[in-house]
Amino acid sequence: MYLSHVAVTARTGELHALPVWRSLLELDVKAGSWTVGVDLQEGQESLNIDLLCRDNLEPDQLWAELRASVPTAISVEVSRPAPCEVEIS
Repeated sequence: MYLSHVAVTARTGELHALPVWRSLLELDVKAGSWTVGVDLQEGQESLNIDLLCRDNLEPDQLWAELRASVPTAISVEVSRPAPCEVEIS
């Protein structure tokens, strides 16, 4: 099992979470904790998700999938997966 983190940021009103979740499902990635944030001063909103991956998923593959699913994103950040001791069924 591997642990990773994703952060997707877009302008206020342009972050569509459903395509992000769909991409994670298609890649067989399980979500752990997640948060949604809004910065009114900057005019941005963000979705941060901790991930559990069954295989050592390449960050570039995950980044490309998320970037394609949310073309309005200002940024998409994916941390390099690290081994962890968590098991999911």
